[in-house]
Amino acid sequence: MSHQYTNPPLLEALCELQFKENTPWDFTVPGLFYEKVKAEYGKKEQINKVGVSLEPDEEKNIRPQVKIDQLIQFSGETAPVILQLGQNLLVANVVKPYAGWDEFNSRISQALSFYKESANPKSIERLTLRYINQVSIPGATDIKDYLNIHISAPDDIAKLPESFKSQIRLLDERDEKNITLTIGSAENSDAANYSFLLDITYSLNKEVELSNFEEELVFAHAQIDRVFNLALTDNARKLFN
Repeated sequence: MSHQYTNPPLLEALCELQFKENTPWDFTVPGLFYEKVKAEYGKKEQINKVGVSLEPDEEKNIRPQVKIDQLIQFSGETAPVILQLGQNLLVANVVKPYAGWDEFNSRISQALSFYKESANPKSIERLTLRYINQVSIPGATDIKDYLNIHISAPDDIAKLPESFKSQIRLLDERDEKNITLTIGSAENSDAANYSFLLDITYSLNKEVELSNFEEELVFAHAQIDRVFNLALTDNARKLFN
C-alpha cells in the first residue's frame, strides 16, 4: 500500500525470492549470512517448511509428494522484519505494526545485499510479493458498502456471510506475471465486529537479473496497491485513518 494509513489493515506481508540454481548449494552460506545480519537479527532458529507437489512415480502415475525444506529464521527484538533463509531461497516477512512500503522495501534490499555477499547468486528465478490484510467493519451493516467485489448470493444472505471465500487470478499473456486475489471471512468474525481477509499475491515467474530486481519489486508492489484500492470502497479506506 503506497498510502500511509494511521491504522493499516495489514496482518502480514512477505517477499520471497527463489534464486536460480547454477551451482550446488554451499552449506556455509547460512553461517556467512548470519555474520552479516546478527547485529539486528541475532536470534536464529531452524524451521521446517512443508510443501506438497504432484510428481510422476516409477509407473508414471501422478501422485502427491510431500517435501520438507529446512529453513533458518533470523529475528531480532528491534528489527521489524523476520528473515528466512533456505537453499537458494530468501524470504522477508513483516507483521504488525507495519511501518510502510519504504521501510519494508529497504529491508528487503538490505537482506538481498547480504545474501549476494554470502551466496553469490547469478539471478532470481521467481519473485513473490504477498500482502494479507484483515478489514474489520461495523456489525449490522452490509459488506457491499466496503467491498467492491460482490459475493454471489441473495441480498438477504450476502450482507454479512458467516463464512465465504472467493479467488480471482489474473494472468498476463505469457503467464509470466500473475496476481491472485483471495477474499474470505476471518476466523474471529462475529456479528458485532465483522472481519474479512484481503489476500493479494503477485508472482513473477521468469528469470530476473539482480541488477533489475529493484525495478521488478517496485512494479510488483504497485500492482498489489492497485488491486487493494480497486477491491475496497472509500468507506473501507476511511476505517484505516
